[in-house]
Amino acid sequence: MGEVRVSSEELKRVADEAEDIQETAETIEISSSTGGVGDAMPGATAVGDVASAGTFIDSVAQSLADAFGSFTSAVRSADEDYNATDQTASLNFEDVASELEDY
Repeated sequence: MGEVRVSSEELKRVADEAEDIQETAETIEISSSTGGVGDAMPGATAVGDVASAGTFIDSVAQSLADAFGSFTSAVRSADEDYNATDQTASLNFEDVASELEDY
């Protein structure tokens, strides 16, 4: 049978790193920088495409940030659930041990 090992410290580290990625993705805003393309390249026909690309990249970055936000919440929730379960199991074993002391 397989063995599962849970490290609360590792779960916290993973959640912190995922949160860092989320925060970085939230700062991506390409579309606000594409407005100068038309000025830099008068008569260029791709100006609208550049603006669309910037908007698309912003959308993807926001989706990535949302996904990492959800992942971070799930990992933190799993850590909290594990710690609560571990604490309950520990107390149950302490109860059993104290009962067995009489025998």
